[in-house]
Amino acid sequence: FRADAAPGNLIVLASLTSPTAVAQIFQATRKQNRNLAKQAFVIQRLPMSRNRIALLCLGGTSIGARYATVEILRRMIYDRQQAVVKLDRVRDEPYSIWRAIYINDSAHQANNYDPNLVYPIGTYRWPIEKWKRYIDQMAFFRYNVLQIWLVPQMFTPKALEGGGVFDYVRDTLRAVARYARPRGIQ
Repeated sequence: FRADAAPGNLIVLASLTSPTAVAQIFQATRKQNRNLAKQAFVIQRLPMSRNRIALLCLGGTSIGARYATVEILRRMIYDRQQAVVKLDRVRDEPYSIWRAIYINDSAHQANNYDPNLVYPIGTYRWPIEKWKRYIDQMAFFRYNVLQIWLVPQMFTPKALEGGGVFDYVRDTLRAVARYARPRGIQ
């Protein structure tokens, strides 16, 4: 990676496990922060040649680097002409490593804000695109656990045989989990 070859300012994403071929300019920051926790990150403004700057977003893992990207988006000031991020250095680490959102899919909560996995009311059933949007919002706000409470009927012998709504629930939950994992959500 040749940072000096880029024509403008840079935002560089890296984790502590990124290849060591990261440009020399970033090596000192990487060494200073080698003890970052998995979900922690550092954003460091670094001067470059020709009056340019680089924002190094260094995460303890790729999830930490993702959180650094979100932090840049949160701090960005923009108008029709330009986007500016005013910071020199930020280090952040979640207070709790487990940050959950809980969905209770029970009958008395069937409304537009409930994904309705179980009940045969098509009006309130979330399509997979709405699930993806929900997962993206969770990731943006750094939640990392999605808990879904299913009604007890989902665990009866008949339900475990499959078919009908049970297959729908199983397939939906699998699709949601596949989409959520790369975004740091379990």
